[in-house]
Amino acid sequence: MKTLFALFAAAALLSAAAPEDAVKQAELSFTKAIVAKDAAALEKLLGDDLTYAHSDGHHDTKASYIDNLKTGKQKYDKAEAGDLSVRVYGNTAVLTGKWNLVTDRPLALSILHVYVKRGGQWQLVAHQSARLP
Repeated sequence: MKTLFALFAAAALLSAAAPEDAVKQAELSFTKAIVAKDAAALEKLLGDDLTYAHSDGHHDTKASYIDNLKTGKQKYDKAEAGDLSVRVYGNTAVLTGKWNLVTDRPLALSILHVYVKRGGQWQLVAHQSARLP
């Protein structure tokens, strides 16, 4: 009986951690997609209502962000996410962390992302970043 209880407890813990892990995985998929300029992946990972506020103050929509990647106006040679922390509130998640980017120069950023779960998939709907010293 103790073994059965332990299995149920372990399953409950795993299922409780699953949304945070899924959001972190979506974040890692996003960083890979921007380096690869993978528009098909970005179409799935980004919400149609995306608000993307860059660290230099300019803003993009989903369409303009993907178009800027396709045309080379926005380019990422490297994008690594780290120190990720996720808080889930139902179908909404807030992710904070750091990005190390290489565009035309190296950038270290603090990021705040909002993800919403739609159709069983986490989509990025808001991005805000600030440059780190």
